[in-house]
Amino acid sequence: MADFQVSYRVVHGNEGGYANHGKDKGGETYAGIARNYHPEWTGWVAIDAWKAANGTPRTGAFLSVSGLLDDVVAFYKAGWNDLKGSAIQSQPVATLLYDFATNSGRAVRVAQGVLVQLGYPLKIDGKVGPQTLAAINAADPVVFHNKLKAARIAYVKQLVENDPSQAVFLPEWLRRCNAFVDLQKKTLSQSPLAA
Repeated sequence: MADFQVSYRVVHGNEGGYANHGKDKGGETYAGIARNYHPEWTGWVAIDAWKAANGTPRTGAFLSVSGLLDDVVAFYKAGWNDLKGSAIQSQPVATLLYDFATNSGRAVRVAQGVLVQLGYPLKIDGKVGPQTLAAINAADPVVFHNKLKAARIAYVKQLVENDPSQAVFLPEWLRRCNAFVDLQKKTLSQSPLAA
């Protein structure tokens, strides 16, 4: 079964510190947690107090605030639990899906679409329920991983096509997608991330 800490290390490395890019629809962001999408996140109280005392952090800054890292980890653990990450058998599949879901609210729908293409009769509802989880675990992990990566790339390109103002983010989105190396049968069996 997949390990949260293994996947979290990848996601945490992709998310960075403080950002407030004018074209980011998520608005002010810390460690990948966007205020516009998650205004209830407990970490905003500490960040706002830090800003009141110190001014706006520089882009990419990690703030030294007591308990803030715990708030970040708790946020990401809840996302992992929503994906039923610990019940996914393949670590590379779980990590890719988790990273995609962290970066996009449509990740599960895209994954379900890939599974439907692979012949699994699923309702595309954006939730990892028992049928979706069973399909993720029944699918060949190499095939599913690589098709999900390709679908993720197509998804971010479509985002930019639909809204050209987001083109500024495309290079980073593609870098993040392509950081996941396509799996091969021998790589899966030799990988420390293998199930």
